[in-house]
Amino acid sequence: MISSSVKALVIEPESHRADHLLALMDPSAEPRIEAEIVDSLSSGLKRFSEGAWDVVVTRLRLPDAKGLEALVRFHLVSREVPVIVILEDEEQEVVLDAVQSLAEDCLFWNDLDSNSLCHSVIYSIDRREMLHELHSRQNAQSASLNKTPYKALLNRIDEALFLISVEDGSVLFANDVAKAWFDKGVDEMVRDLLEYRILDGDEIEMEITTRTPSIPSAELRSICMEWKGKPTCMVTLRNISKRKRAEEAFLASQRRLELALKASNIGLWSWELRSNQIRFTERWKALLGYSSFEFPDTLTAFRDHLHPEDRERVINRFRKFLRQPWPDFECEYRLRHKDGDYRDVICRAEIFADKEGQLSKMVGSQIDITERKRLEQARFDFEKQLRDT
Repeated sequence: MISSSVKALVIEPESHRADHLLALMDPSAEPRIEAEIVDSLSSGLKRFSEGAWDVVVTRLRLPDAKGLEALVRFHLVSREVPVIVILEDEEQEVVLDAVQSLAEDCLFWNDLDSNSLCHSVIYSIDRREMLHELHSRQNAQSASLNKTPYKALLNRIDEALFLISVEDGSVLFANDVAKAWFDKGVDEMVRDLLEYRILDGDEIEMEITTRTPSIPSAELRSICMEWKGKPTCMVTLRNISKRKRAEEAFLASQRRLELALKASNIGLWSWELRSNQIRFTERWKALLGYSSFEFPDTLTAFRDHLHPEDRERVINRFRKFLRQPWPDFECEYRLRHKDGDYRDVICRAEIFADKEGQLSKMVGSQIDITERKRLEQARFDFEKQLRDT
């Protein structure tokens, strides 16, 4: 079990975010979380090697690390200490990578509160201790397990596994993971599984919820087979609670993003430079009056909708940006709306390089500033009229 205090190494380069994380780690909670802040991966690895830590909390974007590098480095140093990663809303592409590979848990910065952060820390440590205890128990039983190779194999699976009699629904076998996850509630868990009619079909696969707080969501797979001459149903449960929390947080952040974009007349786009594939989001197309199927995702469509007086200037500016990128790229132009009128927009973009340093992707936003331009023109005309009178 977790002791009365937990030592957390927090890697956060921005001071205001670091202060916020410290404030979320409620010192009055049990167990108490004692956090130390460092501002880079290198300093984090140095402090990690100097002391005993219970958990590491880090963001992915660090001054000296990109992508999953921080997770990989800590994984190489020690696989015993859980790492919790704080994701930004715009980092959707790495969510599944982080969850499925090296991170013990992941949280979104904009969804972060004291309850979710402290729960994640405690849950991560509890799970590691449980797995460590399970591993020790398996080692202690290795001599007897070696005499029954099939049991040794089933006990090494990191999933709860049950063999259930088709005739009367009794438990013929439950592996060590099942016993560790459900403790004294193995029979109760099997009764719950029977409600999914697992004995009626040859093969079933679905997501279920359980009564165990640490494993609220699980992926169930069952298959009917013969075991020791008896008709048997083999059921496995894989803990997907972490993935479900990440998916729910991701969907919540997506909903917030969509609302923000809609309220501010912003459309997003991305351009894969190597394949020359461009994608305009549904919101981007809607700003021009089109549905997602009416406006093709092509550079030709974009060029054809540019105002003739803006076309050459805009194309040349993008070409210059591609040859030698600079920060804070902006470009104003007019695009033809579905109704035939032109809309004034401002585009902001950024180019990203791959691991080899080659430019690979451009992403950007486009804001409709038609109303702003109209008001500016009206004010200019009014001031001119005053000067002329």
